[in-house]
Amino acid sequence: MSRNHKDTLTVIDKQTLELRPVSIPVPGHGIASLATDGAGHLFAEPVDPMVSDDIYPVGGTTVIDVTTGEVVSFPDDPSRDVFRDVMVGADGTAWFAGDDGGLFRYDPETTALDFSEGVLSASLRASTRPAADGTIYGVTEEPYSFFAFAPDGTVRDDLGKPRSYATSLALVPDESAFLYVPGAHGHSQAFNTPVISVDTATGEQAVLAELYDLAKAELGLVLGGTYSITIDAERNQAHIAFNAGPTDDEPWGEVVLVVLDLP
Repeated sequence: MSRNHKDTLTVIDKQTLELRPVSIPVPGHGIASLATDGAGHLFAEPVDPMVSDDIYPVGGTTVIDVTTGEVVSFPDDPSRDVFRDVMVGADGTAWFAGDDGGLFRYDPETTALDFSEGVLSASLRASTRPAADGTIYGVTEEPYSFFAFAPDGTVRDDLGKPRSYATSLALVPDESAFLYVPGAHGHSQAFNTPVISVDTATGEQAVLAELYDLAKAELGLVLGGTYSITIDAERNQAHIAFNAGPTDDEPWGEVVLVVLDLP
């Protein structure tokens, strides 16, 4: 791999589905994750692909103004961790994973980045959109644990644990629960590929659907996990993109979109 490696930011036309390249936000870096504040700003986690000794390479933080095209990049920081999720508040504040449960915080008013140690029990892995009261629900990695993050920075960590590795969470329209699928990286079949709701008040978990048998019968495929759950609030549906494959041991090579009507 060369230093010419670059990830290109693109825009999709929702009418024609045409992809249009916009820019290369951080030359020499790949973009591990993106999130938006819904007000014209993208938050990106660029990483250096040339670092080969670490599971997660060195990287930093970038803020992109999609209206002006301005790109503000903060230096690569060895205290950054995981590079898999940006937690964005209703006011445009963004948080990024740091070592040992710490969080980097981007302040949209000052455009500064600061760091707080030990905010979470472990590294931030996935998060929901903010609820009406500003609360964001998330999950940590190693150990896996659900949490609720309030606008004032306080954390509730009494929402229990996922059954297994979870990489995507989605808040249901009435905000009474968020959804996840355990075993994201090829292991959801070990649990019968369930879609699970977590009560935002109590942490109680309920299985909404088990998809293993359905996918085998209808598609001849094993659903091995998902990295993408989204909610269509207008239709009260969950859209879940699954990795899939022919056997339990090889749940790869295919992509299946599941549309689930919510209660």
